[in-house]
Amino acid sequence: SGPENEKYAHLRLLVVDDQEPNILLMKSMLLKRGYSLGFACDGLQAVTEASREKYDLIFMDCNMPQLDGWEATQRIRVAKKDTPIVAVTANAMKGDCEACLAQQMNDYLAKPVSRAAVFKMVDKWTVKRQPGLANGTNGDVLRTNGNGIHNLSEIHSEAFELGAFNDHV
Repeated sequence: SGPENEKYAHLRLLVVDDQEPNILLMKSMLLKRGYSLGFACDGLQAVTEASREKYDLIFMDCNMPQLDGWEATQRIRVAKKDTPIVAVTANAMKGDCEACLAQQMNDYLAKPVSRAAVFKMVDKWTVKRQPGLANGTNGDVLRTNGNGIHNLSEIHSEAFELGAFNDHV
């Protein structure tokens, strides 16, 4: 815990995966940055969880029992049209990203995912919800690096954080 974690604590993320090791690794990565987390182990639980809680981002596995990630995304879209949903799947074949986008998912990560890729995806889809990052009201100069907007005071610690770990799911 600390200032770095506090700036992300207001963001609520839902992690959906039917494999417990994947959930545990995503949990470990995301808690280190201080996000508030929810979990679901299949598409049915994801739809239920997304309907009872407001999430800023959903990481959705695609191949799950009960209800797959594509159908779960379709159902979530009915009530939560603006919630970004990122597919996280072992399907790394050509065309998989396009298939996920066609199913109303916002983005795609192929497993195994790196901690840096997960954080970059969170920043990409939640930057408008992070106080001081998008609007500069904290007085810091802002810099765009093509992957999102960052305060100059955060660049050194973020570079270390992202470069120092190679955790994979």
